[in-house]
Amino acid sequence: MSLAATRFSVLLFGLVHALRLQARRYPEFAKRLAEKNFTAQIATADKAIGRWYTFKDGRVLSKRGMHASPDITITVSSAEVGARLFVPWVDQLERIEAMKNFQFSADGPDELVVRFTQTIMMMQSLGIEYGVAMADGTRRYVTNTNGGPLFVYVKKTEAEKPEVKAFVDFYIENAGKLSAEVGYVKFPDRLYNLVRTRWESRKVGTMYANAPAGATLEQLLARP
Repeated sequence: MSLAATRFSVLLFGLVHALRLQARRYPEFAKRLAEKNFTAQIATADKAIGRWYTFKDGRVLSKRGMHASPDITITVSSAEVGARLFVPWVDQLERIEAMKNFQFSADGPDELVVRFTQTIMMMQSLGIEYGVAMADGTRRYVTNTNGGPLFVYVKKTEAEKPEVKAFVDFYIENAGKLSAEVGYVKFPDRLYNLVRTRWESRKVGTMYANAPAGATLEQLLARP
């Protein structure tokens, strides 16, 4: 057995023990495991390496090899790919690239595929604290955007609710200052003023409708 095949097999074997360990440590995770009964299988495309995981009433059963009738199957093109993609510290971009290049695929109901993959991600992130604790007792978070503008869309029927109005007012007033503090790019003040005018007039719809090609944000926000 090659080194990659050994690594992939060990990762699959370790997964079941990690699931059980986290279920013992975190009641909310144990509750999640009990919510749905199904069998998931992870295997190489040639089925030389694989392991199945059955979730049944909160218990996790697992065995090496191919299951006779799994509900979902996660397939990787090779053991080398599997050994890269199933380590906890994998770069998410690498997984996306693997899917685009048909090196990583999933068969079965989307609901179960999403549940299984999110369960694995949840298992890996349990106990990790996110955000920055502030002096007033709140915790500040940042968004996982790709670097483009961040838009907030408010349903017109909800805009007059005090809590919604307070949130949007606070957002417009403080977005520039807070974004700069956490390393994001602050827009010029005139753009925030245009956003405030658009919000206070309760203008509905997207500013991109019939927008001229190459228009700047300032030009779009200033449109009547």
